[in-house]
This record gives sequence, structure tokens and C-alpha cells, in this order.
Amino acid sequence: MREAIGQAESLINTQMGEQQAKDKELKDLDLNCQARRTSAAEVSARVNLYQETLQPIQDRLNDLRSKLEAISEALNQVQETGDYQLQAIAQMQQTIASLTN
Repeated sequence: MREAIGQAESLINTQMGEQQAKDKELKDLDLNCQARRTSAAEVSARVNLYQETLQPIQDRLNDLRSKLEAISEALNQVQETGDYQLQAIAQMQQTIASLTN
């Protein structure tokens, strides 16, 4: 009977040790999980802050881009007009030269 009780106590002690190890592992995992959640929340807050900060800058850049595109188109038109004027001058010079010869 004593031997059976001793074996039972030994088994219980072993199981209690295993249970304590599992409890510690679970607590460690829970702490790790909480730390990761905190870290994720901090990163999410930073991302939101960056988005709020950068969106007005992006809007201004888009506005500048559209104005620069309009200026570029206007400059292209001025260049084309200048080219046509140079062609017209060259044709007038040829006409005058042919008339004077």
C-alpha cells in the first residue's frame, strides 16, 4: 500500500512539475503576445500619424505636378509657335531673295 502511495505521489509530483512548466511557458507566451500587440499598436499609430502628415504634402505635390504639366504644355505651344515663325521668316527670306535675283 505504501509503495502504491509512493508511486502515486511520485506520479503526482511529476505531473505537477510538468503542469508548472506548461503554466510558465503559457505565461511567457502570453507576455510575448502582449508585447507584440503593444508593438503593433505603436506601429499602427505611427503609420496613421505618417499618413495624416504626408497626405497634405501628397495633395500639394499632385497640385504642383498638374500645374507643371500645364506649364510644360504651354511651353511646347510656345516652342511650336516659335518654330512656325522661324519657318515663315525663312520662307519670306527665300521669297525676297528670289524676287531680288
